[in-house]
Amino acid sequence: MKDVMTDPIRHPSAEFSARMVPVEEDVSLRVLQYRPLRDISADPLVFVPGFASAIFGWIDFLREIVPLRPVYYIESREKTSAWIDRKSLSPADFSVERIAMDLVEACRGLGLDGPGKIVAGSSLGATTLIEALKHGRLRAKAGFMIGPNADFKAPLLIKALLFLPAGTYHLVKHLVLWYLKTFRIDAVREPEQLQRYRDTLLTADPHRLKRTAQSAIGYTIWRDLETVTIPVALTLASTDKLHAEENIRRLTGGLPRSTIIPCESNLYMHSAALAGDFERFVASVK
Repeated sequence: MKDVMTDPIRHPSAEFSARMVPVEEDVSLRVLQYRPLRDISADPLVFVPGFASAIFGWIDFLREIVPLRPVYYIESREKTSAWIDRKSLSPADFSVERIAMDLVEACRGLGLDGPGKIVAGSSLGATTLIEALKHGRLRAKAGFMIGPNADFKAPLLIKALLFLPAGTYHLVKHLVLWYLKTFRIDAVREPEQLQRYRDTLLTADPHRLKRTAQSAIGYTIWRDLETVTIPVALTLASTDKLHAEENIRRLTGGLPRSTIIPCESNLYMHSAALAGDFERFVASVK
């Protein structure tokens, strides 16, 4: 199954394509693929963005990488690009565990089920990758996790909104954005972070986002971390309120071969400079 899409990065040294990859009988995910035009031997990168994240927020980072190694950008099932042929959707359809298994199946469908790849993700994408890596279900050479979420907490107001019909989403999305701006994002120092979430929330599928949020609340990452035995880098910005610093530091105690890469801001964690950190980490992996 193929997908038609304009290349959002347009790097002159990389070839672009897009395709739909089945992960269940009635669910397929969109994957954006980049291949360097020159012959290379570098391990491919599988990249999974976060819950409220689109590739346009990752262009600076990925543009540095696509001429160096094959890149597979997997859009998880809560995004509008996913094909889901079901009449009704439940929170279980969008749980962290289910999305993690999607990544295992997607890599199998892409011919990437062996250990010779690097996996990287941001926020919920990083969380689901760590979940998939547990017990070796997803095999990889190393992992690069950008601000992973260890849990998903929400105030009573947001929890109450999740009981409303999904059709009311467009009435409450501005309230959600107000909450993010007021309590979770430093909109003065990092307006780009707020803009990324605004762009995504205003165009997202309300039913899928609602089910994903319902399922994520109450999830924690801590179980079986010791079974992730590959090297894992965790990026951390003390100014990033959405991804708790103390939880990311705690993750290094649970992941046997982990290291922290300090970053100056959330904006840095989407930048071309972070691609340099990524390549240096990958080069250090034995």
